[in-house]
Amino acid sequence: MKDLLKILMLVFAGFSTFASGSDEKNPLLFTDRGFCVSGDTVSLMLKLPELLENEGLVVRFQLESINGNLIESVAVVSSEGWANGYLPIADSLGSGQYFITAFLLNKGNSAIRPITKSLLVYNRFEDEISELNIINGENNVPVSADDGL
Repeated sequence: MKDLLKILMLVFAGFSTFASGSDEKNPLLFTDRGFCVSGDTVSLMLKLPELLENEGLVVRFQLESINGNLIESVAVVSSEGWANGYLPIADSLGSGQYFITAFLLNKGNSAIRPITKSLLVYNRFEDEISELNIINGENNVPVSADDGL
């Protein structure tokens, strides 16, 4: 059962590794992975739209739980149309779905449209995962190893 749940996590992560956003008017958020193990560090890149490439904006990347609690954040300054940063994933973080959000701050310190991407985390100290909470559309859906996967 444990192996089936791991396979489900990998399949879901494979679909979530694509960049968020889709055109030159919106920022694009990239991560080096869609899933990780607790203790890892996730590399982040944000491609700014053409209008903001030369601005040197402050970008805040943050990791949030499924219920919106802030876990970790880092602020970086963009350069040549890109903002690059790293988010450490704590060893104590439980297995489940989390979200990476990038906030662009303009010169008035107000946020311009946040960009969010899913990240699945597997806690390396857990021997068995019996259930994971993931968001399916707008609903929080528990996925259990007993669901016949």
